[in-house]
Amino acid sequence: MLQYFTEWFKYLKQEKLFGNSDPVFPRNKVEQAENSKTFVSNSIEPYFWQSITSMRNILKERFKNAEIPYFPPHSFRHLAISIATKKCKNAEELKAVSQIFGHENIGTTFQTYGTLNNSKVKDIISLMNFSGNDEDDSDLRAKLKALLANDQKGSNFSI
Repeated sequence: MLQYFTEWFKYLKQEKLFGNSDPVFPRNKVEQAENSKTFVSNSIEPYFWQSITSMRNILKERFKNAEIPYFPPHSFRHLAISIATKKCKNAEELKAVSQIFGHENIGTTFQTYGTLNNSKVKDIISLMNFSGNDEDDSDLRAKLKALLANDQKGSNFSI
């Protein structure tokens, strides 16, 4: 599947001269057939589809003809965002990835595409240090105690 996608992407860039803001799955160019009242589609144009249904039907047929399992177009977006976010080392890079995929709010990216499966959550949590021996942890505890002492006088909070 990756080979087909890579070849398609190269075709769009090199042969059709599509730019970075053009769709990876562009709509068909529909024209009236010469000397006929029918319409034909022999090409593509650098515009987004009005509806995803036509694109899905075309891709399903192409996947079937290539004898490979069908993957919906949005699965490519999920894959790209997953790969990109794993490469991020800081919040600025995460924001850049969010913006490049058209999300004004980084929360949209992670709400829609950032869900971790239970196994991954378990792995991440198991690697975190909850021992309380961390230097930053003791500083945080002191700050929280001071905050609670000022804001919650007489309260039974304990840290």
